[in-house]
Amino acid sequence: MKNSERKYHRVCIFLNDVEKDKLYLAVYKEKTSPAKIFRKALMSYVDKILSDGVSVVDVKEDDEPIIL
Repeated sequence: MKNSERKYHRVCIFLNDVEKDKLYLAVYKEKTSPAKIFRKALMSYVDKILSDGVSVVDVKEDDEPIIL
């Protein structure tokens, strides 16, 4: 793989009907795809959590799965 190629990872999440409806309203309002909304929201949340100076190297692997 070349350095310029990006590698993406797929994440599956489950939404109830209310959450799905909210997502569709956000997609309509932003005029973008659900994937872009989720990526932006997820990375914003992750950046907020990691703003206390914890790096990826400091995180220890957990025995429990986070996302199935």
